[in-house]
Amino acid sequence: MENKEVIEPEILKQVAKILKVPVQAIKNFSEEAAVNIISNTFSDESVAYTEYYKYTINPFEKWVDAMDKNEQLFKELLKSEREKIELPEKLLNEKKGNK
Repeated sequence: MENKEVIEPEILKQVAKILKVPVQAIKNFSEEAAVNIISNTFSDESVAYTEYYKYTINPFEKWVDAMDKNEQLFKELLKSEREKIELPEKLLNEKKGNK
């Protein structure tokens, strides 16, 4: 399509639908105008912001989050170890009770 002088209207409609733009936007597209807009707006931060654009990571918050996750993991491991100790004790007590 890039090498064609004229694109069939049906193909143009399909491309516009896929790109979710009006057919007129494709017909009236000017590479020079697009480059001009990008070059004139990129440095003054008037580009569209996304959720994580200029996101600042707070190391302390990351550390606290990691500590919270480690604390939960430690609690789960401790519970597991206690269960491992309690099981033989329980079996031993049951044997003592049967004698």
